[in-house]
Amino acid sequence: AFYLALGCIRVSQYERGRFWLAKSLRGVRWLEHNSNAGSQTNTEINSQAYFFGFQGIAFYYFFCGNFARSKRYAQKALLAAKNYKEPYGIVLSLELLAQSNYRLGYCNLALEQFKNARDEAAKAEFHQLVSAIRISELILSSQTGRLGAKAIETLKEAVGKFQVDDIYSKNELLLEVAQQMILCGRNSDARQILNSVSSSIYRVGHMRQAATLNLRLSYSMYLRGEQESARALLRSHFPRLSTNTDKALIRSYLGLLRAVDPQEQKEENSEPRHEVTAKGIRILLRESETLDSIRPAFKERDIIPPQRFEDPLGDLIDDSDHYTESAFRRVCDSGYLSLIPKMLKLTPGSKAIVIEKSTGRAYLVSEGDVTSTRLTIKPQTFSLIQLLNQQDFVGKNQLTQHLWNSRYVQERHEKSLQSAMTRLKDFLWPKSHWLETTKAGYRLILDVELKILSFGQDFPDENRTQVLIDKTPNREILPLALNARHLQFLKQSGRLFSEYFSSQDWAEVFDVSIMTATRDLNFLVSQKRVMVTGKGRATRYRLN
Repeated sequence: AFYLALGCIRVSQYERGRFWLAKSLRGVRWLEHNSNAGSQTNTEINSQAYFFGFQGIAFYYFFCGNFARSKRYAQKALLAAKNYKEPYGIVLSLELLAQSNYRLGYCNLALEQFKNARDEAAKAEFHQLVSAIRISELILSSQTGRLGAKAIETLKEAVGKFQVDDIYSKNELLLEVAQQMILCGRNSDARQILNSVSSSIYRVGHMRQAATLNLRLSYSMYLRGEQESARALLRSHFPRLSTNTDKALIRSYLGLLRAVDPQEQKEENSEPRHEVTAKGIRILLRESETLDSIRPAFKERDIIPPQRFEDPLGDLIDDSDHYTESAFRRVCDSGYLSLIPKMLKLTPGSKAIVIEKSTGRAYLVSEGDVTSTRLTIKPQTFSLIQLLNQQDFVGKNQLTQHLWNSRYVQERHEKSLQSAMTRLKDFLWPKSHWLETTKAGYRLILDVELKILSFGQDFPDENRTQVLIDKTPNREILPLALNARHLQFLKQSGRLFSEYFSSQDWAEVFDVSIMTATRDLNFLVSQKRVMVTGKGRATRYRLN
């Protein structure tokens, strides 16, 4: 009856699980009334029956979200297992006790109990249990931020390293991988993981994992700015949650729904109460944007004052609510870059360049993805970004005037200007496409926002770098003299070319590259010595 109850609860068939638990408890009561208390054998049988009874109740309360009662009955199951000295029962009860303490916010105690359970399982050579407990430890360490930015790779390795055979554990690991990717600013990668694991979850039919999957997908859509899709997905799956068994998920769904749609009204009696600590709230939700809308739902007598260092990631999320230099640096150093848009109150789905001037570090925000630039920003690059952000389009003459205080001349400035823009594109990688190039100039795509953070010493005042070929940038640059090819063309054009000719013809006659030929002809056009007709490959030139 015990194992049947566990199987039913695991696949979210709570009514059938409750039925088999009742069968198990009736067996315990029968043993109480029909056993000889003085017999050692009967005492061991009673202890074994009590273990299965208490463990089943604890497991049921755990899946219903009542973690305080789950903890209480798991402790009773542990005492019963120790009485009849069964290692398997000790390991199971310790593992469930650790899970309950973790959900209540006692993360350090939970890690210690996981370690004790793993040691007991290794001593009894329960290798499958050792792997399962180790996976639970990894997920706990990941969700509380103890693994930091290494969590993603560690969780990915766990599937192969611990030889995960059951689909349930594998799906749990992949769901946590997706969540860590979202926290680290890799929303696009997380979306791929969620899409790949969805078929496995729905094939097994585990409703709790399916609800978690939909919550993760909705949050990913929300960060990408797909508000309507996120709202539709949340509302379509919310009615499937049970107020008796899905308390934690209901709070998560409602919190995210209010973040997606601030006008969402709180339905009366829609949120069931259960005992949980403030740390437990953060662990249950793990969606940083939903925390402020969730906390008021708990009454003061239900909340145990949180202790720092139990949940490092939760502490970091709390600190990110306050926009300070120390909090921003902690977020950047931790690798949880998705907290940066939250700190700066950026609109979900927006694109932004975030620059910290005192350190030169910069971050690119794009539809839920947050990446750190591989290069620190230089004063000239910073000046270019500021200019491009202020105007819809910046011509080459304006850029030359801004950078070097000179009038644009192609022969003198084109290479320097291209080098400056190449450095800017390298700085913006992998979002180099944000900088668009035209024949006349450059521009940032319209929906990119620039955020400049000034915490400490600013850039030096030398925002302009003098790199002109001549060392007198302020003087008026005189037109270049005609080169040898120009002079030969003007003297012998009738013999060298037909009436209309192309840049290819010029390149073949003077044995130069197409680029040089085009530059020579453009100079003659600017001097009104040659006229041009046509466009593209049909461009032809004729002597005036």
